[in-house]
Amino acid sequence: MVDLERIKWEGPDALTPGKHLVEFDFKYDGLGPGTLAFNNFSGVGRSGTGTLKVDGKVVDTKTMSKTLPMILQWDESFDIGSDTLTGVNDADYKPPFTLTAKLNKLTVKVDRPQLSAEDIKKFQSAMKAAADGPVSDELTLVQRLEERFDKREDCRQQADAKKLGPIERIQFVRKCLQ
Repeated sequence: MVDLERIKWEGPDALTPGKHLVEFDFKYDGLGPGTLAFNNFSGVGRSGTGTLKVDGKVVDTKTMSKTLPMILQWDESFDIGSDTLTGVNDADYKPPFTLTAKLNKLTVKVDRPQLSAEDIKKFQSAMKAAADGPVSDELTLVQRLEERFDKREDCRQQADAKKLGPIERIQFVRKCLQ
């Protein structure tokens, strides 16, 4: 979380010597970056839960209330068995850091959320409604103010076109706004 919050998954005990299967799974709660195609940021920056397992046994589970709504870091390396640029946590170690254990296999699976056909229809409808204007009588205060300003400007333009004097102009605009 760009050092705003540090979340650390760790088991209660150090790994014993020998072979171990270490797994980390993160389940994201949002719809994912697909919402951005509809000018909607609701799919990014949401919460998620990470689970750390050692040899098939869950050793730690934590929920992140927020995630970063972007992909980091374009200049960071994807180090395996070492850390050459930015460390994960300076309290634990400082780069350059080399793993002293033998790493037999690493599997990385990125399973990004995908929008369903129903989600896509919902976002398309929302975009159409936004382009067409409000879809209900329950307008927000800002929308009501914008409508009032637009109406006032229209009334003023009508008054200008009629070339009314100051008193008639004020009376006309007041009546027009009703």
